[in-house]
Amino acid sequence: MNRANFVSGAIGVAVGGGALAGASEFPPDVVMNVGPAFFPSMLAGMLVLASAILMVGAALEPAAAAEARAPLRWSFADGRVRAAVTVAAVAGFTLVLGPLGFIPTSVLFLAGMMAMLGMRRPLPLLAVSVGVTAAIWLIFEKLLVLSLPAGILDSLLY
Repeated sequence: MNRANFVSGAIGVAVGGGALAGASEFPPDVVMNVGPAFFPSMLAGMLVLASAILMVGAALEPAAAAEARAPLRWSFADGRVRAAVTVAAVAGFTLVLGPLGFIPTSVLFLAGMMAMLGMRRPLPLLAVSVGVTAAIWLIFEKLLVLSLPAGILDSLLY
């Protein structure tokens, strides 16, 4: 059994279950029957399902294959290092989202993640980061009329 994958799956099931429990307390929408709990519940359900699949796969993996893994080396070539950096980046994203705002935080986060995953050419890296962030901002702010944190761009955006 691969203990690391099993524990990661168990954490995913716990986080997804907690999100499902929290979303169940959201107020219902009597007009459209798709209230504020719909998307968080759907995402949390997918997290629980994917984590459960990871746990089953880890339980079925032969012990010899799990023991044959190389020790952790601090290189982005190692998936475990990329996973740890991604978790740290998401935590950092959530900490600076309010003060910096959605747009600069998202551009930096996306550019950093793309660079970590191997995109090194500056023009496509910047274009994709800015383009995806702009598309998300336009969809939420203008189409759905849902506010995202403006942060340091507050006086420019509103």
